[in-house]
Amino acid sequence: MSRLLFYFILFMSTAFLAKADIDDKGVQALLDGDYQTAYAELMPLAERGHPRSLYNIAYMYFNGLGLDQNRDEAFKFYEQAAEKGFPLAFHQIGFYFDNGIDRDVNVQEAVKWYEKAAEKGVLISHHNLGFIYDTGRLTGQRDPAEAARWYTFASEQGYASSQVNLGIMYDDGDGVIQDDKEAVRLFTLAANQGSPNGIWRLALMYIHGEGVPQDDNKGLELTTKAAELNLPEAQHDLGLYYADGQHGVKQDKSIAAQWYRRAAEQGFAGSQVNLGVLYDGGDGVPLNDEEAFKWFTLAANQNQPLGQYYLGTMYEFGEGIDQNFDEAGKWYSTACDNSNQPDACHHLAYLFQNGSLSSDNPFLVPSLYEKAAEEGHVESQFRLGTILYFGELNGLIDKVQAYMMFNIAAMNGHETAIQNRDVMVGELTSAELEKGQSLAKQCLDKNLQDCICWDCLQPSN
Repeated sequence: MSRLLFYFILFMSTAFLAKADIDDKGVQALLDGDYQTAYAELMPLAERGHPRSLYNIAYMYFNGLGLDQNRDEAFKFYEQAAEKGFPLAFHQIGFYFDNGIDRDVNVQEAVKWYEKAAEKGVLISHHNLGFIYDTGRLTGQRDPAEAARWYTFASEQGYASSQVNLGIMYDDGDGVIQDDKEAVRLFTLAANQGSPNGIWRLALMYIHGEGVPQDDNKGLELTTKAAELNLPEAQHDLGLYYADGQHGVKQDKSIAAQWYRRAAEQGFAGSQVNLGVLYDGGDGVPLNDEEAFKWFTLAANQNQPLGQYYLGTMYEFGEGIDQNFDEAGKWYSTACDNSNQPDACHHLAYLFQNGSLSSDNPFLVPSLYEKAAEEGHVESQFRLGTILYFGELNGLIDKVQAYMMFNIAAMNGHETAIQNRDVMVGELTSAELEKGQSLAKQCLDKNLQDCICWDCLQPSN
């Protein structure tokens, strides 16, 4: 499950505003959006070395509030505030190194500054440290136990994002002892603070009956609440529920499209794909190949494998764009090479096999079909059977292995594979049939991986 990481923080927190201070007028102006007054009040104080004023001037430069955005200038003021011991400045310097703002990314330096801020009680620094250990950004290896330690402190102090992330760790048993009830407790705490992600995570617990009694109505209510708070993951889930008629809603593709669109417009790649599919089929929305092409392109450019596959099909068949086999092959290849997307691997193999694309490598087509077959693509399993049976790889055949592949495809309901398998019963000897059946069982036991012995093929007579 995905974790959260919030980099930007408010220019102040209640912990640092408890006492009246000489910059209160400037702070209030900043809160009110009166940036001219804020600058006029805060800058003289910053020039005199007032820590919070230095920090807030940095914040104004960082975000371009009443000033031209200048993050290098902001850093200078953050440094001065840090020299005066202002805790939030420690965090922001860590943020610069964490994200490579006007400098190379330096996670080790970021950790140093986040730890200084955490020692002073800055909760988002605890959270960001947890995320760094959670994702393995410091050493290249995750340390979920250390991540949970940092999240726990921030969670206990009421930091909603850490409550969500720690809840995910309890849900998964990642770095902590698996405990659905503790996950529910943490998600509830975050949800009660209005955290959209907390609300959505709690919804999933109700939908799946984890840590709470299964309750579709409650799950749908919470998912809708998170979606209305503009959380794209929740909007995507609602799209799925309406598209398939799941979890207590009546199937309605037009409502599904509305929710997919809201998530897609926020850049959520899964919804971009699903919205494209609806436009491609005219399902719940008017048929519109150009609109489908647009959404598939946006998803593909985010390295979404299904988006890349569907974009390939648009180029292959000339839907929403001029037909272009080279462009189709490029997108199929990207999805196949990077994600083993089986449909993409299969279509790419077929383009080479039918001559739409060319290659000097005779093993390319069978290797692509094999890659798709290993991911469960039934048509590719069948095509491998035909290659082995008819000697389509340099005239080399192996009818026993062909029987194996036809048998596997037949088990998955492929009608022609069933016919071919049955025909081969009259062609093979009893020993060959027994071997083919044994090979099929071994292949299934290996989850379809490395089933074919290509070196075993023999020239056809």
